[in-house]
Amino acid sequence: MFSKKLSIFLSIFLISLLGALFFIGGAMRATGGVPTAPLDDTFIHFQYAKQIAHGNWFRYFPTAPISTGATSFLYPIILAGGYIIGFTGLKLLWFAFFLGFLCLIATGYLIFNCGIYFKLKPGQALWIALLTISNGYLLWGYFSGMEIALQTFLTLTAIIVAAQETNKGKLKWLPIWLVLLTLIRPEGFIAGALIAFYI
Repeated sequence: MFSKKLSIFLSIFLISLLGALFFIGGAMRATGGVPTAPLDDTFIHFQYAKQIAHGNWFRYFPTAPISTGATSFLYPIILAGGYIIGFTGLKLLWFAFFLGFLCLIATGYLIFNCGIYFKLKPGQALWIALLTISNGYLLWGYFSGMEIALQTFLTLTAIIVAAQETNKGKLKWLPIWLVLLTLIRPEGFIAGALIAFYI
């Protein structure tokens, strides 16, 4: 017999998997089986990731000057890790999809825990989490190959950690989460400032 925690995790995992299969599979049906992304910005990140993997940090091509063409500082560095381990060319999309999938699972679990924190019943918190991670707009963002999934995950984490650590009267991990949030996108700084104002 499954424990309650395991059944909650499996529910979130399965809905995340169905969402990933629905979005990625639908896109690949439209392209004849070729993995794709809905924005050309995704491939700008991929180009920066490729250059970082080759030691050309934030240069769009080897002889170009360092530029700020990427909308994220941290995301191309993470993608470069995928490039280094063999996800080159269009295969880098699969690495980005996998990151989106992990973030979708984590998002569901964070929303569930947020519901529990605010005294919802486990069934209610799980229902809210499942409705959120099955939302079409969210799936589009998470499987667009962009940094949306990581930004959302880091924002939720920072909010929940801020609430928990404020109640305990001691900030321990929040500064680290806020730094990561700021590095993932410029808007992360605004979110961090709002969290600081809340504290």
